[in-house]
Amino acid sequence: MNQSTTAPNELERQSAPEGLGHPPRTQPEPMTPPPGYAPPPYHQGYPMQPPYPGYPDPSYHHQSMPPQNGAYYTASQYPQAYPEPRSRYSLARGILCLITMLVIFTTSMSILVWAIYGANIPFFLVESMSVPTFEFKNSTLNAIWEANVTVHNPNKRMKVSFEHIEGRLFYKDILIDVSMVEAIWNLNSQQDRIMTAKFAVPNSGYDSTGAFWYQQIDEDRKKGSIWFNLRFVTMASFNADDFWGRRSPLAIICDNIHVQFPDATGGGKWNGSKQSCFITG
Repeated sequence: MNQSTTAPNELERQSAPEGLGHPPRTQPEPMTPPPGYAPPPYHQGYPMQPPYPGYPDPSYHHQSMPPQNGAYYTASQYPQAYPEPRSRYSLARGILCLITMLVIFTTSMSILVWAIYGANIPFFLVESMSVPTFEFKNSTLNAIWEANVTVHNPNKRMKVSFEHIEGRLFYKDILIDVSMVEAIWNLNSQQDRIMTAKFAVPNSGYDSTGAFWYQQIDEDRKKGSIWFNLRFVTMASFNADDFWGRRSPLAIICDNIHVQFPDATGGGKWNGSKQSCFITG
């Protein structure tokens, strides 16, 4: 049993070359097709595509074909385009444009603010005051007042219009009469106009029969002089070149208008002292 196992090992050691642990392998013989079988032809690649219309056939030399319209372009027909050099003054131009826009914007806003808020308030002056009728009958006062007030527009480029001017006549702080002076009227730039206000007692809107102030005004009448106060309320519009600017309510206060009564009976006369009016709005 030992001889059968050791004999093959000795034969392998003798046949194996030195330095290798396995016997050499032999190359297999090339396979040949069986008789009567032809090998496949060699693959020549894909067929060439036909040329596009207008272009020369790539199978021929380009000099052998006549030139086609649009087939090629020369440098003289289409010169090379170079980018324009960047301006060195682009930053300065931007700053100049910005300054110009700021100046225009500032000027426009100044004109707008001046047109809306920079208008001068008209000037009111009491030119005259008269009381053609003033008498008591049966504890009832029968009197008529007429006042002329000059209105001046001091603005050089703006018009002023007044809407629904309402006048009020006071004796001290006592309201005697209220009347509508003017409906709507306009004043051009630097124009003057006289406004006439008329008041009467008794009147349809205010019943003053037996009023407590009758005795006080009668005592002043006997002394020869009475001071009256005028109030005017209106809505004023300031316009520049037919442009709507600003509408503002105005209250005109004309105090201490002195009327003298030289006779024991009859009306009174204004003392001639022109009285400036105070305006709020």
